[in-house]
Amino acid sequence: MISVSHSEYISALPFPNCIIDDFYDASMLDKVIEEWPYDMRYKSVSTSEKWSLDKIGMMGEKTQDVIYDLCSDSFCKELEKLTGIDNLVSDPEHIGGGIHMITHGGFLNIHADFNWNPRLQAVRKVNLLLYLNRNWNSNGELLLTDKNKNIYEKISPVFNRCVIFNTSDTSFHGHPEPLQSDTPRRSIALYYYQHAQKPEVTHSTVYI
Repeated sequence: MISVSHSEYISALPFPNCIIDDFYDASMLDKVIEEWPYDMRYKSVSTSEKWSLDKIGMMGEKTQDVIYDLCSDSFCKELEKLTGIDNLVSDPEHIGGGIHMITHGGFLNIHADFNWNPRLQAVRKVNLLLYLNRNWNSNGELLLTDKNKNIYEKISPVFNRCVIFNTSDTSFHGHPEPLQSDTPRRSIALYYYQHAQKPEVTHSTVYI
């Protein structure tokens, strides 16, 4: 699944990242799409408007299979090789992750993610986003930026495209432009952690 070298990954700007097309078995992802819609949580605040579901037991069988695969010890080893970060673990509760959906007018402002998972007692280290949008021809690009919102990557959320990046206090990303499409923008979002020393300052999502 991961066809990018460690050197390519860590040298990417504005922070270590990679974009991998044809990442997963396409027929499995089509089955994931067939299992939608779900009874998802809707959130509409000044910084975002989106739908999400992090309770894996409420997801379809094929969706669970894909998520379990991407949270397995063997896949975490692949991520360790890619990122150079040792002892990565997934979050069995998928706090903040799981499956996400943006509908017409939805958005997610540029932000850096929370840095500490209190239930897991671990530092957040890596994000994985896997897009599920066949024949995508709208906006909704994921932006990777620096703290001044200078854009380094503008990534269309096309079907079976995976984006992996280090999570830190400077890994700013989002899709702030309201979605113009009447077709939902769908993705799987998974986060990986390391049982390391708790940061001196822990924080929730930081928007800029």
